[in-house]
Formats: sequence, structure tokens, C-alpha cells
Amino acid sequence: MLAELDVERGPARSLYLPSALRSEEMEGMLGEAVGSEINPVEVINVVSGSATGGVLFWGLARRLLVLPPFPVREKYLAFGYDVETLRSLLQTDFTIALILVRMGTFAIGICQGEKLVLSKVGTGLVHARHKKGGSSQRRFQRRQDREVDVFIERVCGHVRERL
Repeated sequence: MLAELDVERGPARSLYLPSALRSEEMEGMLGEAVGSEINPVEVINVVSGSATGGVLFWGLARRLLVLPPFPVREKYLAFGYDVETLRSLLQTDFTIALILVRMGTFAIGICQGEKLVLSKVGTGLVHARHKKGGSSQRRFQRRQDREVDVFIERVCGHVRERL
């Protein structure tokens, strides 16, 4: 997609919007970039609702709103389809931690760019739900709640050690 935009010619604007940007400022930049051709409220709601912000490419040939997987750090308005800023954002080697937890098992992975630099998997004792009724059910539920708390605390400890 970026390669296709990169070769497009003709009048266009590229607008980089961080999610933390105030709505009024976003509206002003949208007005400057695209005029009244777009409903700014919809774009503002989408970009503000995204943790990473958004990039708007607006021209005769293409009109796209991209929500990148990594945060847009600075507001920026450019003439033409300026994909280089987005391309450099996507090519940055971020450190990403992924933590998966499921009833009694966990996995922790830390990646630097495309390389897995650390991983840890483990298990812990967490009994399944007790389906019988009566006071035994409540007793088993309390025991399971304590086991879950202990297990989650243990997983958090492993995460703290590695981050």
C-alpha cells in the first residue's frame, strides 16, 4: 500500500495525527488539509479512540485513514502522499512484550524488532470450577479464587524480572 501511494502523483495531503492531540487542534488541521470534504468529527473520534493516532492520506487518487500499530509521535501536515514518515515508523525495531495467561498456564515473550530475545513458559496449580451446589461449591470457589490470585502474582513476578 505504501509503495502504491509513494508513486501516486497529483494534488494530495498527508496528515499525521497523534492520539493525544486536542480535538480542536485536530479539527483545525483537518480543515487545513481537506477543507469541508470530510466530516471531521468521525475522523477525530477514530483517531482519538486509537492508542496510536492516525495518518490521513487525502488526494484525488486515494483517500485513506491509517491507524498504525505504533504511536504517531508528532503532528505533521505535508503536501503530496508523504509515506516516508509512516514507513520509518513501521521499520523501527520496537521492543514488544507479549504475555499470555490461561487457567494455570502462562507464556511470556519479548521481541526486539523481528527477533525473539527472551521467552518463558510455565504452569501453576489452579483447580477448575466446582459445579456441585451447596456450601462445598462456595468453599471450592474461594479456594480457586486464592489459587488464581497466587498464580497471577507469580506471573507478574516473572514479567517484572524480565522487563
